[in-house]
Amino acid sequence: MGYVNISRLSQFIPPSDFVKVGTGTWTEKISDFVLCQERAALAADIQVYVPVSLMSSPIKTQGAKIFSLDLWFKIAVADVDMLAPACFKTTLDTNGSPVSAVVYEDVISDAAHSSPFTAGVIGDHKMSLTFTHPPYFLEDTIYSFGFAINGTNTAVITLFGAQVSYQLRI
Repeated sequence: MGYVNISRLSQFIPPSDFVKVGTGTWTEKISDFVLCQERAALAADIQVYVPVSLMSSPIKTQGAKIFSLDLWFKIAVADVDMLAPACFKTTLDTNGSPVSAVVYEDVISDAAHSSPFTAGVIGDHKMSLTFTHPPYFLEDTIYSFGFAINGTNTAVITLFGAQVSYQLRI
């Protein structure tokens, strides 16, 4: 029996699922009927991680195959230094072994966000991250995306959510 490929699927990830590291308070808001989380200006750097939860399998050519992730955010009041985003591959090992993560190198950013100087300008943003060699989600493996924002002392950051595009092979 062969596999069935269900392609061009997407999954929305709300900003409430993001892991935010750093000082400051994130406030849930509804702005023009759009749910978002906003962080007021504060002189502290922040890191944001977007966990991706899709179907996985112990078989390397089955399950979800991730193609890209789009992230919507807004920078207001002042520009920031936005460090290049990264993808992390976390392995959940057997009992007695540590959970470990490595940077997954096969991810590229869109041209508008490939430089920290262009990614952190005031405005509304859609940052697209694309896998050059899309992986299947394996059992006991987690992918997450992270980025850091520096120089936020006068900037207001708003997160609207993310969307992962993938194929499902069953």
